[in-house]
Amino acid sequence: MSERTKLPPDWRLTNLRAVGSFTNGINKGAEDFGFGVRFVNLLDVFGKCSIDDFPSGLVNATPTEIERYSLSEGDVIFIRSSVKPSGVGLTVVIEKSLPQTVYSGFLIRFRPEPEQFEKPFLRYCFYNEEFRREVISKSTVSANANINQVSLGQLEVALPPPPQQRRIATILTTLDQVIEATEKLVEKHQQIKAGLMHDLFTRGIWTRPELTRGDHKGLPSEATAQEGQLRPPPGEAPGLYQDSPIGLVPKAWKVATIERLLDRIIDYRGKTPIKTESGVPLITAKNVRMGFIDPEPREFIADVAYETWMTRGIPKCSDVLFTTEAPLGNVAQIGTTEKVAFAQRVIILQPASWVNAAFLKHLLISAKFQRSVFNLSSGTTALGVKQSEFRKVLVSHPSQTEEQEAIANRINSMEDQEATQKLHLAKLRQQKQGLMHDLLTGRVRV
Repeated sequence: MSERTKLPPDWRLTNLRAVGSFTNGINKGAEDFGFGVRFVNLLDVFGKCSIDDFPSGLVNATPTEIERYSLSEGDVIFIRSSVKPSGVGLTVVIEKSLPQTVYSGFLIRFRPEPEQFEKPFLRYCFYNEEFRREVISKSTVSANANINQVSLGQLEVALPPPPQQRRIATILTTLDQVIEATEKLVEKHQQIKAGLMHDLFTRGIWTRPELTRGDHKGLPSEATAQEGQLRPPPGEAPGLYQDSPIGLVPKAWKVATIERLLDRIIDYRGKTPIKTESGVPLITAKNVRMGFIDPEPREFIADVAYETWMTRGIPKCSDVLFTTEAPLGNVAQIGTTEKVAFAQRVIILQPASWVNAAFLKHLLISAKFQRSVFNLSSGTTALGVKQSEFRKVLVSHPSQTEEQEAIANRINSMEDQEATQKLHLAKLRQQKQGLMHDLLTGRVRV
């Protein structure tokens, strides 16, 4: 409350009970679902800040119930019960009235007095960090985290005059629009990258010497062939491709088991090290994400234990990691010359001298390789693949290291652009959090 005791003189601090009313949602038995009127449930609320269309759920309700549990423009829905404390008390704003629609007993409707709140401001006043901390502090935890009308009514909000509410909402809405546009840009970039990876691992990158090799039937002319670009697809240049056990592949490529691309597989999966508070970082399957190593959770083994622990082989900076179980199929490159220890469901792949390490990483991430591995997996609670089965996976690859490197560089460039976009998105989200705190506490005037 320390921030709110310093409110601007034209702001006021009030509890929710003084500026609106609460009503718990409707409780129904299993036999009442699947027909009737529209029904807002927990899944319609989680991860959203507003509802502006009819939900898909249906529930049987009487005319009296429909009237009592109606949803009008400007209503705020609070989550009454959640498995995790972080979910209790989350809100959505009803952006437009939803006739013939009721809401779940796991939810509580707050109907604010119209003269107290500007509707756009409602989307933000319950989302600042201080308000969320108060909600969680007032919840009770048993099997689930719960909050009731009485506790919600005691929660305090800082209310600026209506003109300031409108201005605050305008600023934050504008920033939300920028964030949404950036999210769409990141999503589009990921789709483009996925399409490019498919083409790169089925068509590869054109090299001019192919124009003078072997059968010229179906080859494009030198005038249309562009070195460094994707090969034309098989339909346009069938002479560039050959049949193989895994389908059409470029003639300049070979098909082999993944084992043939490796100099060595280092496997520490069957051993469990003694962990310490500090020392040499320990990498397990929990740290290996798709494409990168996450330092969290941080685990260590003692420095003096490193030599005796890593007897099966010392990894190199360029080596590629592959998780064989829980999760299956995550891939990352070590990328450091510092000492790192390994254990628990991770194998270390050392590429052959003629294999580009970055190409190997991207090959293992490719959708085709991932499908092959999952087809060989087994298990009930968690899918896994045996090393003996992993070694047998067939892959196609360029014979020339130069083409491998060109493919890897193309994908790396896309990933660098994606990382820049994600960093920008993270900064925007951080900026929004700081701005919400400043604007919704009156620390910064508008």
